[in-house]
Amino acid sequence: MPNAALTARTLAQTITFALFAMALSAEAKTLRWSTQGDPQTMDPYSQNENLTNNVNGQVYEKLADRDRQLNIVPVLALSWQQMGPLVWRFKLRPNVKFHDGTPFTADDVVFSLERSKHANSQLRQYSNAVGTGVRIDDLSIARAQERVQQPAAASPSHPVGDAQQHQGRPPPGQLARSRLGSRRLT
Repeated sequence: MPNAALTARTLAQTITFALFAMALSAEAKTLRWSTQGDPQTMDPYSQNENLTNNVNGQVYEKLADRDRQLNIVPVLALSWQQMGPLVWRFKLRPNVKFHDGTPFTADDVVFSLERSKHANSQLRQYSNAVGTGVRIDDLSIARAQERVQQPAAASPSHPVGDAQQHQGRPPPGQLARSRLGSRRLT
């Protein structure tokens, strides 16, 4: 019986080695992917639709997000602190740049919050709940709410926290008529 076990192990190792060798020598192939729908826009504030939000979530980053255990974790914000019942202060991560090398600053966060409140934005009902952003310095903002909100709307990981570069961005719904302005943060 020891010979049968040895033969089976040797055979398994030979097959594993052959498959590994084939994988190393495989040429790059085209990946074709399909879905029942298409993203409606790459403008994160123009539409509030699941597939569009999922695709845009691969491009735009938030101040904070949720980990696998659903804890709120920092992304673009290093930290946040509640300064009063209606005011939060966010410290932003330094040395973050957009894909074109432009530095990420508090002005971009304030711009994103204000842009999400535009009449054409389908996220404006959430944006109003999140509050108004005020620049404190290059890497700090304060977010003031008009009234105490439910935890989901008040969360720093709320979708309205997506950051966009403020320079030259059109109002929501007009992105299709302008140069695509998505900015990947690095």
